[in-house]
Amino acid sequence: MPYLLCFLGVLLGTVLATFGYYFVLFVLICTSVWVSIKYRPIYAKLVWLVLFAFGLIVSGMRASGRATVVWYLGDTCSGRVVKNYDRNLSVRVDNCLKSSGKGAYIYTKCLGWCPMTYQKVNFRLTSLKSFGKFQGEGIVVTVLSDEQKSSPQDVYYRLLRRFSYVKLVYFSRLREMTSSDVASLVTSMLFGETNISNDLKDVMKGVGMMHVVAISGVNISYLLKFYNLISKRFSYTTRKVGEWVLLLVLYLVVGEVLSLVRALLTLFWAVFIKRVGVVVGENVYWLSMSALLVLEPWNYMDVGYWLVFSACFGVFIVVPFITKKWRISGVRKLLVENLVVWGCVVPAQIIVFRQISVGSLVLMPVIGPLVEYVSILGYLGVVLLRVPIVSEVVSIVLGSLTAVILFAINMFHALAS
Repeated sequence: MPYLLCFLGVLLGTVLATFGYYFVLFVLICTSVWVSIKYRPIYAKLVWLVLFAFGLIVSGMRASGRATVVWYLGDTCSGRVVKNYDRNLSVRVDNCLKSSGKGAYIYTKCLGWCPMTYQKVNFRLTSLKSFGKFQGEGIVVTVLSDEQKSSPQDVYYRLLRRFSYVKLVYFSRLREMTSSDVASLVTSMLFGETNISNDLKDVMKGVGMMHVVAISGVNISYLLKFYNLISKRFSYTTRKVGEWVLLLVLYLVVGEVLSLVRALLTLFWAVFIKRVGVVVGENVYWLSMSALLVLEPWNYMDVGYWLVFSACFGVFIVVPFITKKWRISGVRKLLVENLVVWGCVVPAQIIVFRQISVGSLVLMPVIGPLVEYVSILGYLGVVLLRVPIVSEVVSIVLGSLTAVILFAINMFHALAS
């Protein structure tokens, strides 16, 4: 009962964060948690409640600050490219001549040559219409170089650019042995949306499967499962150090993607809390999600946070309960995990996106295990990228499995049409 109440609170949070009703969000979620903390153990949920209140206060202060940002149409600003959508960019503002939008995101078009991710650009504001996380639109004026500078920030972004080449090299190698759609889908499942054609995007959106190519905590679980397969002979300490090194490399390759950063922070806090030994079991869930608010209180106004909350609810609470109660293991446990996590996330997705594809409700539980196997095999392919013959065999098998996923996606899209 207390877990059900808290999950209903998560859904209410998703509703109200989506529509922006901050005060009602505070009242309803706090009420849900207040009811749940009547049940033992109380301390974990009580900490969550306190951090929640703290997060709401700070978020409200930040919201009022963002509301007073002044933009001037035609103003020239400089910023850093944080994502490249083919010929469109997501640029984080550093400063402007007249406007006060430092830290905001602008959806920017490049008319000529497009800069790489993490490069500096000057752009001109062409529209003040805000949508999603973007506060307006702009056009790139010039691309700035930071190669001659040696500040820590510039060194950091140069490092991210260097590691981003791994995605391009891997995509190119796969494309030599498989179709372009297969290569783009595999690369995207491993490192986030990369080189996916517009036609394939439309098909995946039509069946509600775009989350498959969104980098998140799911990718971390796949990567760690792969790592555990190849590190069984190492000592415990070596394996644990290797895990964090591997996650650091994943971050450098993928870059500053909010969903990955949030997943890494959640994992860090969960491991830290568990190692300290203050709490055990499902209480790690409550405290690790709460700890994110200390680092970024604005998460309470981010629907992505509630989607993660829903998925973690399935992983930390529902899956252990079901597998222990009915003693499920092996392949059946894998199927149950996919069904449970998907079932917990679907209600939140319906709230956020206002619709859900019937095809995705059937499709995801079916191809979920296959997506996991492809991801694990894909990470193996990255490690063996420079090994002749073996890398080719892995790529061929990977291409065959991914072709099955593509066939299923296209079939359900055709049926839905």
